[in-house]
This record gives sequence, C-alpha cells and structure tokens, in this order.
Amino acid sequence: MSSKATQDQLWAESLLLVGIRGGLVLLLAMPLIVTTETLFPFIVGKSVFGRVIIEIVFAMWLVAAILYPKHRLPRSWLLVAFGVYLVVNLLAGVTGVSFQRSLWSTYERMQGTVDLIHWLMLATVLAATFRSFSDWRFLLNVNLFVSLLVALLGVAQRYEVVVGLYDYLPSVQRLGISFGNPTYVGAYMMVNILVGLALLGQSFAPGPTQAVSRAVQRHRRSGERQKERDYWLLGLRLFWVATIALDFWVLTLTSTRGAIIGLASALLIFAGF
Repeated sequence: MSSKATQDQLWAESLLLVGIRGGLVLLLAMPLIVTTETLFPFIVGKSVFGRVIIEIVFAMWLVAAILYPKHRLPRSWLLVAFGVYLVVNLLAGVTGVSFQRSLWSTYERMQGTVDLIHWLMLATVLAATFRSFSDWRFLLNVNLFVSLLVALLGVAQRYEVVVGLYDYLPSVQRLGISFGNPTYVGAYMMVNILVGLALLGQSFAPGPTQAVSRAVQRHRRSGERQKERDYWLLGLRLFWVATIALDFWVLTLTSTRGAIIGLASALLIFAGF
C-alpha cells in the first residue's frame, strides 16, 4: 500500500472518529433543548434531537467498524443484557393491547420500543468509542458543564432574570427549568452531583508507586510543565466544586424528595465504602 493511500485511510479514520465523538458530545446538550412550537415543548424537541444525533453517530460508527476492525464492539455483558431486555420489551409489545402504542409510545412520553432501540444504539457506540478512563472523564466533564448551565438557568428562573432564548420560563416555587418538571430536574442534578463528587475524589487518589516515581522524575526534568498541569488540575477541582455546589442548590430548589433521599442514600453508601 502506498504512503498516500495510508495517509488517506488515516485521515478518513480520524474524520469518522471526530464526527462520532463530536456527535456524542453534542448529544449531552439535550437538556438545554426546548421547542416552544411543539405540543409538548420540553419533551418532543429533546427526543427528536437525541434520536437524530444517535442515528447519525451510529451510522458513522458502522462505517468505521466495517473499515477499521479496532473500532468494533468489545465484549460486554451489559450490552448483552440490554439486548435481551430489548427483545423481551418487543415481545411484550407484540402480545400487548396495542403494539403501535408500545412501539412508538406517545408524544408526551416518547418512551416506546423505538426509543429503547436508540438507547441501545447509543450504548453500543459509547462502548466502542470511549474505552479509556480519560475518554470517559472528558465526556463526564462535558456533561457536568451542561448541568452547570442548566443550574444557572434555574437560578435565573428562581430570581426572575430573563435569559435570551429562555425568556418564557415562568417564576415558580419549584424549578422545572428546561425540563418542565421539578422531578426530572431533581434527578438530573442528583446524578451530576454524584459524578462531580466522584471526579473530585478521584483527583486526590494516589496512583501506583511506579507512576508516582515517573511523575517525580518528569517533575525534576520539566518543572514548568508540571506547574501547568498543577494549575490545570486546580482549575478542574474548582470547576467540580462550583458545579457540585450549584447543582445541589438547584436540587434543593426543586423540592424533589425522591432525589434528595436518593442523594443522601448514595452519599451514605459512598461513605461506607
């Protein structure tokens, strides 16, 4: 194979990978999507946006998996279990009262078998594309940033501050923000608080002795780069602390008892471990 052909292949592979990962990152913006023109503005827009992105990245991943074996799906019992659940769900729909309703659900819920198929597609692409801890840490940090934006919108809604495209948000006692339902906001904030705590705690965890030894050697050889990494880590920790604090505040403003109890239970379990 010629050098030019090899370079073209690498370029095409990189382009596919950037497209897939970019689409997955874009998908995390779903909580910010609201379509005021639809019958259910807080649901339909998010679902259509999510499904279109998932279909695009799944198609791109199929091309990458066919052309480049290293991007094919790794073995995963979780994906097998998800597939079995999907089959059971489909059989339940076929034997149920209304297969059409089971397949498509309604515009208000949008949680039928078609929706479940999309989540399996998403899980498949995630498992095949994000394989290292650094990959997942990047994705989780982007998700935390989106949750921070949602929380800021919640504070604006609480204090009746008009924010551009979200000027229609009413002043309420229990925040619904861009979800339209305080219960959903509470669950979303609870998960992101736990993710933020996990990333913050992991940043203080000591690495293996060998890795620490190599880090010390690198520090001696390159003090300036080490300082840059320290500043970067400090910035990340400040970001995590700010996001956790603001998300927790917004969680309390939703007055969602289930989310508060869930957060407290999770913190007790974490403390036990």
